[in-house]
Amino acid sequence: MRKSAEFQNTYTKGVKKTSRSFLVFVLPNTLGYSRFGLTTPRKLGKAHERNRVKRRVREILRTSRTGLQRGVDIVVNPKRAALNRKFDELRAELMGLLGAER
Repeated sequence: MRKSAEFQNTYTKGVKKTSRSFLVFVLPNTLGYSRFGLTTPRKLGKAHERNRVKRRVREILRTSRTGLQRGVDIVVNPKRAALNRKFDELRAELMGLLGAER
C-alpha cells in the first residue's frame, strides 16, 4: 500500500489487533492478493532505530508471505517495545497477530 487514502481506509474500517510490540490493522480487500503497509512514527525513536524496526518487519512479512491469508490489507505499526525485542520474538508475535502458521 502506498496511498494515504488506503492507509486511512484500513485504519477506519479494519480490525485492530494489539500486542506488546505491534498495533496491526487488517481489512479484507477485493483483490486476489494481500497488500502490506508499515508506519513508524517519530515517537518510536531516532531514524536509525525506526529504520531497523522497518527492516525487521519487512523481512518477517517477506519470509512469511506464504503463511498469511490472501485478499487483505494489513498495516503494521510497531510500538516502542519492538526496539528491544529479539527477531524471533518479533516474528512469533507478529505472526500470532496475523493468524499465520509458523
